[in-house]
This record gives sequence, C-alpha cells and structure tokens, in this order.
Amino acid sequence: MKIIQSILLLTLVICLTKVSQAQEKKFVLSAPLQYTIDNYGDEYLPLTKARNFLINPQLMYRINKHWALGPIVSIGISKQSYDMKNYNNYIPSNTSYGQKATTIKYGLSMQRYLYDNGTIQLFTEINGLFGNYKSKMVDVPDGISFSPNSQKYNSFEAGLNLGGRYQFTKTLGIEARINHLVSYNKKSNKEDDYKNSQFNLISNIFNNASVGIAFNF
Repeated sequence: MKIIQSILLLTLVICLTKVSQAQEKKFVLSAPLQYTIDNYGDEYLPLTKARNFLINPQLMYRINKHWALGPIVSIGISKQSYDMKNYNNYIPSNTSYGQKATTIKYGLSMQRYLYDNGTIQLFTEINGLFGNYKSKMVDVPDGISFSPNSQKYNSFEAGLNLGGRYQFTKTLGIEARINHLVSYNKKSNKEDDYKNSQFNLISNIFNNASVGIAFNF
C-alpha cells in the first residue's frame, strides 16, 4: 500500500509542476457521486434494504487533446438492513439487524477523449484501485451473535467507464458516467486464507451511474 501511495504522490507532484508551463487549462478536478437504494429478498433470502454511497475524487492532467492521466480515490459507505420476517423457524420473525461497510481505495485513472469541442466532451476511462474493505454487524438484538462480528479484506478493482462532461464555463462543468461497463473485483484476507474474485460485463448500468461537478484549471 505504501508503494502505491508513493506512486500516486509522485504522479500528483509531476502533474502540478506543469501548471506554470500550461498555456491553457490542463487539469480537471472532479468528484463523481453515486447513491443507490436496493430492496430484495424472497423465501430463501431475508428481506434486505441496502443503501450505498460512493464518491470518487480524481485529478486528471490533460496530456494532449486525446489523453488524460491522474490519481483517483474511492470512498464508499454502505448499510444493509435485514428483516428476518418469515425467513426461517430458528430466528424470531420480528428480528432485524444491519451490516455497515466502508471502503477506501487509491489508484490511477486514464481517460481517452472521443470527442471534445470545448463545451461537450465524451471519454472512456480505465482505472485501477487498491485498498481495503471493512464490514461490521450493527443493530444486533440481544441474544443473537455473529461470528465473526466484523471483517476486513484487502481489495483491488479495475474497470472501464464511459463518461461525458458539459462545460458551463471554461472553469466549471458537470460530469456524468456509466461506470463498470467491464469490471474486475478481488477481495482477499491472508489471516483467513480467503480469496474471492468477480468479473462483470455491463451489469446494473443505472446503479453504476454517477454524476459530479468538474473544475478546470
């Protein structure tokens, strides 16, 4: 993790040293936001309500007309509420509890601009991030316990995104993205010898959409 953070810091320093040389606005600072609410459950799964919040601040440097590169940070918070009504005969039907998870990841992002007329910009984006995932059971009723009550994993993700930006002015714009058109996720825990990976292709397009403000300087 320290090596990754050093690489990100070096990339940021190199980008910032070019500010004085830039004759036009070369940097784009943005923070795309995602917020979703999901409800699911059936006779085999407890009724679940999930709330997910994700923000991905990133600082991109326009290398030229077609390419941009920069560091990205991903911060996510999610909470799931489980209602055990009619789920099974071993847990009281009025039992409910929750699970809270946080993720913090660091990485690099590269953008390829498909169209840019100064006002409207379309781009594809590839990013890779390393970090950690933590989860903990919350609001657990007395007399019920979980083992383990909390978990921590190392996490890696890579994805292909499609985005667009509209510039209100040369400085201020708004971005929209469809994230994870193609994605790969991996979680691991050395202590438990746990590994899990997943590859996705164009799934949950609307849940993976994000919107944010962009500043050019």
